[in-house]
Amino acid sequence: MLKKEGVTLMVEAIHASPGSEFTVTKYSTLGMINQLQNSLTVTENGKDAGVLSLTYTGEDREQIRDILNSIARNYQEQNIERKSAEASKSLAFLAQQLPEVRSRLDVAENKLNAFRQDKDSVDLPLEAKAVLDSMVNIDAQLNELTFKEAEISKLYHQSSPGVPHAAGETAGAGRRKSQT
Repeated sequence: MLKKEGVTLMVEAIHASPGSEFTVTKYSTLGMINQLQNSLTVTENGKDAGVLSLTYTGEDREQIRDILNSIARNYQEQNIERKSAEASKSLAFLAQQLPEVRSRLDVAENKLNAFRQDKDSVDLPLEAKAVLDSMVNIDAQLNELTFKEAEISKLYHQSSPGVPHAAGETAGAGRRKSQT
């Protein structure tokens, strides 16, 4: 362990020949930032593609890889933090606006309902569904009566008492369908 001028350095393992000497140099933070900036080139791949290329010039391939990986990791973390902050601001804004928008919606719905009551207006989708249901029921009745009429006409002669009655019911169902 080495202690000197407020810096402590402890090396637990090192791959070197016995008796090897090492020089430890402390660089200023600003000096290291300047060195990184001078050795680093950042270019965007394609216009507005959102993909960046990083090039770092140096001698030690492992150190270059570690530096580029560290820069990429920091960039991703900053983007995540920025997007998270933007999302939080958006959610806060929406939460603030929601009561006002809800209130305006309630007022608009009340005005619409009052207008409908004043003008005897009806809910068109609901009215259309009721008409459709009615037509389906009439079609079912018409099919049933047509089937009964066919059965009766097979069993009885046209002048028999039940045949004209069945034909009248079928015609009545057809008229109800056309009125719908």
